[in-house]
Amino acid sequence: MHCIFGRGLVIACFVAIFPLHAEMPEIQQHPRLEYDLPLSSQEESQWDRLDDQPRVSFGSTDELYLRNVCPNIKIQKALKVTAWRGERASVQLVIWSKTPVKEVRVDSGELRSRGGESLPASAVKIHFVRYTLSDHPVGATDFTCESKSTEVHLIPDSLDKIEFFEIPARSVRPIWISLDIPRAAAAGTYSTVLTVSQESGIVESLELTVKVQPGIVPEPSRWRFRLDLWQNPWAVAYYHDVQPWTEAHKSILRPHLRRLADAGQRFITTYVSHSPWTDDTYVVDSTMVDWIRESDGTFSFDYRVFDQYVELAQECGITDAITAYTMLPWQHRVRYMDRASGEYVWVRWSPDSKEFQSFWKLFLDDFKAHLTQQGWFEKTYIGINENPLQDTLTSIKLLKDHSTEWKITYAGSRHEELLEVIDDYCVIIDEPMNDQMITERRKRGQTTTFYVCCRPPRPNNFPFSPPAEGVWMGWHAFARGYDGFLRWAYDSWTADPLRDTRHTKWAAGDCFLVYPDQRSSIRFERLREGFVDFEKLQIVRNKLRLRKDVKARKSLEELDLVLRRFTYDTVQVEPAAEAVNEARRVLNDLTGIAFGE
Repeated sequence: MHCIFGRGLVIACFVAIFPLHAEMPEIQQHPRLEYDLPLSSQEESQWDRLDDQPRVSFGSTDELYLRNVCPNIKIQKALKVTAWRGERASVQLVIWSKTPVKEVRVDSGELRSRGGESLPASAVKIHFVRYTLSDHPVGATDFTCESKSTEVHLIPDSLDKIEFFEIPARSVRPIWISLDIPRAAAAGTYSTVLTVSQESGIVESLELTVKVQPGIVPEPSRWRFRLDLWQNPWAVAYYHDVQPWTEAHKSILRPHLRRLADAGQRFITTYVSHSPWTDDTYVVDSTMVDWIRESDGTFSFDYRVFDQYVELAQECGITDAITAYTMLPWQHRVRYMDRASGEYVWVRWSPDSKEFQSFWKLFLDDFKAHLTQQGWFEKTYIGINENPLQDTLTSIKLLKDHSTEWKITYAGSRHEELLEVIDDYCVIIDEPMNDQMITERRKRGQTTTFYVCCRPPRPNNFPFSPPAEGVWMGWHAFARGYDGFLRWAYDSWTADPLRDTRHTKWAAGDCFLVYPDQRSSIRFERLREGFVDFEKLQIVRNKLRLRKDVKARKSLEELDLVLRRFTYDTVQVEPAAEAVNEARRVLNDLTGIAFGE
């Protein structure tokens, strides 16, 4: 699949595991490589200058600490962060040692305030960061969707679930700490001690303080931000070696989808045509609706998988919208089961063909009736992604001629001809809509979002992208007036994603944001932070607008000034972390004003 959209999003992650038709590419995989890449002479000399004692310090969530590079940071044993009630704050510890360290653990107790209030120890979640292979170094920008790097780099990204670990000699291990502030918590300042220990005893104790502000982040199901991360449930089944759509598969999907719902996901990704892209994911996106051509030439449709997945996703909290992909599959190829022969048949139906027109009229009749019976029609969008504009317009005309009630979602380049007819329009970040376009669409009840994919190199969500670029996405959406964000995939895993995020065609990590066995990632957590900031900005701005005093007016002016930094052009020359950290400082100050602290 790459090129979600002809010129834009390319769906990365080569190699279908099931033979589909004669045009399937040969399987391609990277050779296995060991994790321990050789140290340079400069890196060796940095380690030589250390004594044998392990070092521990708070680090920055904006940094990716490389496994073999001795951190050049000032030791910091106390840290203070600020968060709302209902918010998840992130903290990063760094441990490094010249000599091996066995059975390293990190423990935390309750967070307590001077007034006697406490936050439970369960609010603090500790994850050891796992390194994975990448084809680009941290901050790389010298690549395109078509280019391919043969380099190998170790990048910290996956958040592991192990209770302890060992640090080899001359290596680094980051620890990611999530602070989930209960919505019922009292505003105030809370502190706890983080204890880092090894086999022989305590290595270091560090003080972590969190200032809890009076604002409350709503439940993710009530967020205004429209998140659309595409799902590939077949990749989940394949990795865990279970048959798709069995109870074993569903039991794995439940926590996996709940994590997605907890990030504010609005769309259930469904497929009504088989492998609609180009068979270059490691596990293809199969269809959830089987097309069956009966012996008399008529078609029937099997919705059992479609219904199971929609019901499961709704059970897990993704309830707002269903996207059905797609009327325009890659190169117009489609597959159906021929009842007479018992074989699958592949054909190509261009949008202007009689076959395309007659089939889709028939399918839309049947699909609409099924959706209506299930109570899902009003929240279902037909996905029509970027193809030649005339093909897109032909498909939209057929759909709207069938029923003006159909909703359409479209991701790709901006086309003036589509602005009024697309209900949910997602543009590539470097081809933005202007304020007037977004405002007019909102007046019509339409939503407008943006996406990144294999392009642009910056900002993006690759394992090697500077982590603050994830947070930047939420601020960019708010500043530009967008309703949300799309990325093409949440979980289209490669062969061995826990150790190797590379792809044979596109930049590492392009096809997934989280890892198997319910592991999150640095980049997913930081993306989520940006979505929460979007919600906080909505609340603070609305509160300040309700006030008529000079202080509120000046606060709104200060906020507007900060938001001007969040443009695509600016982030090309200014690190995302600089804009994000300054903006968050202002947001924290304005929160105090809005809530009368």
